[in-house]
Amino acid sequence: MIGFLKGKLLEVRLNVLLLEVHGIGYEVIVSPTQALTLNPGDEVELYTSLVIRDESWTLYGFQSQDERLVFQELQSVSGVGPKVAASILSVHSPGEIRAAISRADHQLLEHIPGIGKKVASRMILELQERYANSESTPSNHLLAGWRKQLVSAITGLGYSRKEAEQALNSVVKNRVDVPEDEELPEILRLILIEIRQG
Repeated sequence: MIGFLKGKLLEVRLNVLLLEVHGIGYEVIVSPTQALTLNPGDEVELYTSLVIRDESWTLYGFQSQDERLVFQELQSVSGVGPKVAASILSVHSPGEIRAAISRADHQLLEHIPGIGKKVASRMILELQERYANSESTPSNHLLAGWRKQLVSAITGLGYSRKEAEQALNSVVKNRVDVPEDEELPEILRLILIEIRQG
């Protein structure tokens, strides 16, 4: 299994990268958004997932282990193959996907290209319990990026990680977008109010 690649980018073709690693060229499929940020000659690090089919072996690349994990988890749902899973991750972050499935947000899921009502329903049916449970644990994968920053700031003030995570989830429970940097101080203020009132 090829789980990680680090090497020089030789070529970018839409959403396919040609990456040279120790003299071997690997073709890796990434999101179009990520491909746009890269140029030949860049040093690239990718977490990868190898999908083996009778007619082909295909490498999918991700910026984080969490993206790769969600990519693999989504494929456990009937009707969701690697192309659809990759399409989902090109639209929403892992945390946004988990949150949408956890709260059974059919509307958000159905607006993702390649996802209709039936597939969205199956995603919720088959993954909702897993993602709902993950929200209540300290190792929760929803705490990515801006969430980690907020939890770190709160624990730095002397509160426990559990208190920080519970208050954060309460304050942003209906939010699926990533807040702007200037919004974080206000979210932090609301979280501290939630902890003190709780």
